[in-house]
Amino acid sequence: MKKAMILIGFITMLLLSCILSANAEQSGKCGDNAYWTLDDNGTLTIYGNGNMYDYSGYYTNQPPYPKDEVHKVIVQDGITTIGKSAFEGFSSLISVTLPEGLTNIGSNAFYKCIALTNIQLPNTLKNIEDHAFYSTSLKSITIPPKISIIKEATFEYSKQLTSVVLPDGLLSIETDAFWGCNKLTSINIPESVVAIDDMAFSKVFSKNLVLEVFEDSVGLEYAINEKINYVIISNKSNLSGDVTNDGAVDIMDVIRLLKYVSGWNVEINTSVSDVTGDGDINIMDVIRLLKYVSGWQVTLQLAFVIPNDRPGFTLKRSFVFHIISR
Repeated sequence: MKKAMILIGFITMLLLSCILSANAEQSGKCGDNAYWTLDDNGTLTIYGNGNMYDYSGYYTNQPPYPKDEVHKVIVQDGITTIGKSAFEGFSSLISVTLPEGLTNIGSNAFYKCIALTNIQLPNTLKNIEDHAFYSTSLKSITIPPKISIIKEATFEYSKQLTSVVLPDGLLSIETDAFWGCNKLTSINIPESVVAIDDMAFSKVFSKNLVLEVFEDSVGLEYAINEKINYVIISNKSNLSGDVTNDGAVDIMDVIRLLKYVSGWNVEINTSVSDVTGDGDINIMDVIRLLKYVSGWQVTLQLAFVIPNDRPGFTLKRSFVFHIISR
């Protein structure tokens, strides 16, 4: 009887130990001063300070947390770098929360996170390495203002991606950056961009994709060379009478327009200078504009067409009739 009681007690303690072990929170280290915990719900929390370690993503040098159990990642304040291949191949990962203060995302960091649909990149982010979001299920992404380069294959084969916002100040879009993003139908290419690799948007179905580009820009040149549909965004004011293109209508516009019609070699915004609407820019426009800035009850009119369809391309043609009166 005594032996039976001891055996029952031993089995009970063993079962209790197994239950407690199963419910125990897993934890460990993932940087010199960075740590991780994984709870029963599949939420992986990264906390501490500084950089996460880099990993290989292969059989050696794997991250210490179990990839098949992670559904959500929360990176807390203090972490500045997501390590290389930190979450590569985490096929059950759905959402990621990143802190302000994060500055770098390593290459392959979220490579083939095929279930990942939700992430917001912090404004402090300065660098996203190549293949960081290769083959995810992200539907939209806004690139933070300090990012200057979209690196090789960053969003390649993210086939659910429909919306991309690129920052003013972006300089370069590298090869395969958006290769295979077949649901991407439009994207604004900032005027600041000075280089786009030939294959940056290749295999995005060109019949669906429309690039929004500026006049005389690298984006326009790229669209023409790659035979991708585009619309031109004017970087000129459409404010009738804004001859100097400074966003206001004042006496400086009158002076500039007078110089122009008098034969001076000055630059004007011709698309808004025909304020009489008669199809010509002449002294009558100067008189009308002078009356307007002097407070007379006159109307400034504007009618113009963005010109010149090009065979094989989509060019938005618009007709604007803009009236300002006092």
